Amino acid sequence: MKIHAAPSFFGISSLLLLSTLINLPSPVQSLTEDEIKDVIRDLQSGLDYLDQIALQTIDSYQTLAMENAANFLSGSTDYDNDHIRNSYAAGCMYYATYEQSNSVLDDSTLAWTEDANWITNPDYCTWFGLTCENNNIISIELFANNLSGSWPAEVGLLGDHLVLIDLEDNEYLYANNYDWFQSMSALKTLWFGISSWDADGIPTVLNQLTSLERFDCHFTFWSDGPIHAEAFENLDNLAKIGMGINQYKTTPGEEIPSTLLNLPSLTELKFDNVDFVDVNTNEDYLPSLNFLSDMGTVQSIEFDYTEFSGGIPELPDSLTDFSCIFCNLSGNIDNLTTSEAGLSTIYLSGNFLTGAIPAIAMQEANPGITIFQVEGNDLWETTIPEYMCTRADAFNMDDDEENDITIGADVNVCENSCCTCVSSDCGWEVDDPLSPAPTEAPAPVVGGFCFSGSNTVHVQGSGLVKMADLSIGDKVMVRNDYDKLYESIYSFGHKEDNVSTEYLRVTTAGKLSPLEISSAHMVATKEGRMVPASTIRIGDELQTGTAGNTAIVKNIRVVTRQGAYAPFTASGKIIVNDILASNYIAYEESEYLSIGTEVQTPFTYQWIAHTFNSFHRLVMLLGKSGIISEKNNEIYTPSGVSHWVDMPHRAFSWVLQQNSVVASVLIFTSLLFFVSVSILEKVLLFVLNNNSFFLFMIAIGGAIVLKLNTSFRKKIHGGNN
Repeated sequence: MKIHAAPSFFGISSLLLLSTLINLPSPVQSLTEDEIKDVIRDLQSGLDYLDQIALQTIDSYQTLAMENAANFLSGSTDYDNDHIRNSYAAGCMYYATYEQSNSVLDDSTLAWTEDANWITNPDYCTWFGLTCENNNIISIELFANNLSGSWPAEVGLLGDHLVLIDLEDNEYLYANNYDWFQSMSALKTLWFGISSWDADGIPTVLNQLTSLERFDCHFTFWSDGPIHAEAFENLDNLAKIGMGINQYKTTPGEEIPSTLLNLPSLTELKFDNVDFVDVNTNEDYLPSLNFLSDMGTVQSIEFDYTEFSGGIPELPDSLTDFSCIFCNLSGNIDNLTTSEAGLSTIYLSGNFLTGAIPAIAMQEANPGITIFQVEGNDLWETTIPEYMCTRADAFNMDDDEENDITIGADVNVCENSCCTCVSSDCGWEVDDPLSPAPTEAPAPVVGGFCFSGSNTVHVQGSGLVKMADLSIGDKVMVRNDYDKLYESIYSFGHKEDNVSTEYLRVTTAGKLSPLEISSAHMVATKEGRMVPASTIRIGDELQTGTAGNTAIVKNIRVVTRQGAYAPFTASGKIIVNDILASNYIAYEESEYLSIGTEVQTPFTYQWIAHTFNSFHRLVMLLGKSGIISEKNNEIYTPSGVSHWVDMPHRAFSWVLQQNSVVASVLIFTSLLFFVSVSILEKVLLFVLNNNSFFLFMIAIGGAIVLKLNTSFRKKIHGGNN
């Protein structure tokens, strides 16, 4: 019998090691740059809505993103195909929107405000504004970051895990292709308000975002078209919608489609500052608010500054917050008691509501109300309900938050000490410790010589800057062609952050931001004439900042904005939202000055205003040249009007009210003086610009000597005779 030897310890160990090695997974192989590029090409070709030849173009944003990803990710075993996909898609966002032009910006470009780690760190999860989960990008938050160019469709590569896109307040970010929506199966939040995303109203493609919960397109080019009913189909999760500051073309009575009204999850709708245009007549019209009654799930409504016809309809049972200030509403307020949920906040200031406040019904229906503001109506027949006053008094006595309530009303319904009136006539004694001080009255609506603060201008060295953020000394663009020209702001005719002002919102074809300008302020027409904005009509052509280029007016509407600004430059011109505008106003709806009905002058308001401002400019020049002491001469009235403007403005307005003879004498006499000043300003400006001050003084001295010599000769000849 053959005896087998027992296996040795080393033999057993070797077998075990071999078995372990056999069962180990294969080592991860690093990818070369070419292999990574092949993966990206497959990704690009895998979605038929992506540009299939872009990766063959050496300077396309897709090629730049591919090169960046290949450079970062090659040679490492830490990255797989998901890393490549995320890195490439994020790179496309950067290269497509960083310092890129589009049809809105023309040839201008913008750099991002913040770009920490973008395309410089291989780990895209560290790039500013991106949030990741398991190495997949789930959130893009690049709001107010100066994005320009066009939003890339390659974001669709992230569709199965990207939950949030927030691009709000990137005014010059363009988009008009939304095929990538079909890939966004995980997207819950899409915000792109205050951008130049463009569509014919609310497009049907929106219904492809079937997981969408929050959506905002306010103040964009998703405007000037219908609210397509199909757009809100299949959006069963959509809870919050923002569609304000847009214009929609609809059929009267069918403004809001039933697909939107009946969204099963809708809780919040912001529909402020909306204009409705009859699709058949192309004329503005005021719809009824009756559609509100059909919104069965909505809890919060904001319709501020959107005008309606008729009154407050029966409210949906779910409504708790109702805001409709300056909405042109009329009739009584009895329907404020019809919501079963009970209203918590009511904002109805500035309407035409009448009658009594139904005190008992209000207490029963809205016992937990915290805000009740009804200033600026005609509710003369009663006082504020006692239960509101009792709560307000309790809060004022012991600061009990459960009783905290804000009440705003006119004096006629404000007979109890609980009210926080907005009218200066409410009759409170300021030093009365038992009565709360009235809330500050809102600044009056004014018009005149100003732009809204949201307009933008090009500032040398800083790019686009909002009007509200400008300062004296900033060099702003006044010409944008082969020879760009910037001029310093030497003054503000009007500069006030808190005043509430009416503007004309002039939307032009192909331009992102509508020009918001007071009706009397002047803008340049196609021919270069400066005319008051009130005379502009749809279809007119305005001159852009680039000589020879024009923009066609698409829409004009009146809006109310906070803040008023009127920067002054040496040329009397400034480019605002890429439209050439004047620094000045016209005192009538005409390019030319008329004196009464008898005298039609050849003088344009642009020339008159620029000539009258020559004295101010001359003082500034003398200060800068050292001829006089340079001081800060900017003093403003309480309403924000410069003293350099306020007195002449009031004087000229008074002159125009006089009879033609008196007005003519005063105006032409003043013009003689200011024309002389204007000539002196031009001479001094030439001297300063050509460094000829010494020669200027010699010339002046020579002229004086010549004059004296001539006089002396006359005296001699006179004596000889």
